[in-house]
Amino acid sequence: MKYKVLGRKSLAVVLLLLILSILFISKVSSLSDIKANGSSRKARIAFLKDLGCFVNPESETEKKIEIPDEFSDVYLNYNEIQKQAGFDLSLYKGSKCSLFSFEVNELSDDENPQYMRANLIVYKGRIIGGDISSCEIDGEMFPLIRRDEKAKIRQVYFNPTQFAEKYG
Repeated sequence: MKYKVLGRKSLAVVLLLLILSILFISKVSSLSDIKANGSSRKARIAFLKDLGCFVNPESETEKKIEIPDEFSDVYLNYNEIQKQAGFDLSLYKGSKCSLFSFEVNELSDDENPQYMRANLIVYKGRIIGGDISSCEIDGEMFPLIRRDEKAKIRQVYFNPTQFAEKYG
């Protein structure tokens, strides 16, 4: 068998690519950990602020919920909103979670303020889903994405009253 020996330049390029790959993977990994941290009020507020959503910290409420084992049409629609933000509640079917809600003080680009709530679903200290929703009857519900990205995606409209009646 013959082995091909890499020259110094080729070896240096391979090592550089390996180091850059490791750095990139560790950076992406650490960013996802920070973004999904829901273990404290401070972390949850920072997560929302990063999305351009400013909340009243004193308004935080917590409610224990369980992600159903079987998704109804309402929950399937709600999960579609989650998927737009990179979450997927179907991975947590049957799990007991905490639902943290905040009054929204301001959305960074909102020209028509209305009464809004930010909701975060937290499982074992990690944010696994949530929404920003209008509290008006038949109000809108938006995924947890940056405010500037909302203009780029198709909005999913969802009736929070119907959801609350079934799963409240």
